[in-house]
Amino acid sequence: MESGLKVEIVDAMETRDERFLYRCISPMPFRRWSRRTNYLKQAIPGGLRKKMLLVDGEAVGQVEYAPAGFSGYPIYGENLV
Repeated sequence: MESGLKVEIVDAMETRDERFLYRCISPMPFRRWSRRTNYLKQAIPGGLRKKMLLVDGEAVGQVEYAPAGFSGYPIYGENLV
């Protein structure tokens, strides 16, 4: 069944397009952009990866993943790789 929608998955790390690197699906206040910039400067060389799901050119989904040492969130546990 053909829907007529153009669906694509974009690797934000390959494009280095700021719309994809800085974008979050939910709106982000301006003051947080500087924190995001600082995080990206460390996380990208550390292994951060991000994929964007686009439907007709509009971002509708995303997944962002990084090694534990470069995660934007604390990771706790035993025997973490």
